[in-house]
Amino acid sequence: MSIDGFESLLALYRLSLKDSRQRVRRQWDVLSAADDVTQDHDPTVNDLRSLLHKLAGSAGSYGFDALGDHARALERYWIAWLANNPRRRPTVAQACRSLDANYQRLLKMLDDAIQIASQASESQE
Repeated sequence: MSIDGFESLLALYRLSLKDSRQRVRRQWDVLSAADDVTQDHDPTVNDLRSLLHKLAGSAGSYGFDALGDHARALERYWIAWLANNPRRRPTVAQACRSLDANYQRLLKMLDDAIQIASQASESQE
């Protein structure tokens, strides 16, 4: 593929990154606001895990290896959380508190990737 072709794909990927960032943020906001330990948060956690999985897979394909690795690490945490007996795992609120710095880093990495992809699309014009 030519460099111009890759830059076109990167410009499209930038749009998907913006969408991914919004979706991850929305799911995270729902989970981090949870304080009811009796509520079933597994569906929301599974949605977030799925988003992280897709992000981890696509990021590396576009040269954002660190972003992909970070998303994969967060995905693995939630996979393990979901696999645990609900009575033995941390509550969603506890998990979110312990992961907050990691999510802030993920959002920053997404912002950086969006910026890089934007610069690539601008240089194409």
